[in-house]
Amino acid sequence: MPGSRVALMPCAPYDIDGVERWVNAQARQGWRVRSFVFLLPYLTVLEDMGRGSEYHISRERPTGGSSYSCRMPFVFHYLVKGRPPRRRESGEQRQMTLNTILGMLALPLLFAFRGLGIFSYLPAMFADPSLFSLYPAFTAVLAVSAAAILAVVCSVLYTMVCAVTERAGRASGKCYMISHIAELAWLLALAAQLIITRGGGTFYPVI
Repeated sequence: MPGSRVALMPCAPYDIDGVERWVNAQARQGWRVRSFVFLLPYLTVLEDMGRGSEYHISRERPTGGSSYSCRMPFVFHYLVKGRPPRRRESGEQRQMTLNTILGMLALPLLFAFRGLGIFSYLPAMFADPSLFSLYPAFTAVLAVSAAAILAVVCSVLYTMVCAVTERAGRASGKCYMISHIAELAWLLALAAQLIITRGGGTFYPVI
């Protein structure tokens, strides 16, 4: 069995040139991407292949039992073996970026039905700031949710600019990572809210 390790991919999956440069830099050291970590798609599992090869991003998955392919998160493309092409299909970068945006918004949209309701208490709490200290669990969930939503919105807006310009910006990788970390933080905050309310604890402010 070949050895393996987890490595951070420092670029967003729609950054075609950045991904191919990073993947091939790993390949020159004898490592190949085996998979992406579930819920943390900026982390990759690398396997030791012993000798390097070249890889590129392809829309089509290769056929054949011995053909290598690794599906990339959100963009509906694959990492496959072979020299990167000199020219790309027109609009491919934009389509991959738009697919990434849909992936970045999927979980927040699922959270929104339950997660946005707590913001209806804000006017009353700002009118009586003592409520923030009287309900610390609610305040903590509210703060985490607000920070997560802000991070996701900023990351999505930046990624939309990348889609319009059809090129990945310098902060693409960081925005991609921040958005997923924010989504996980929001998910944990909502889980804490559910645990407290189901356990009969005091959570929502009495206004």
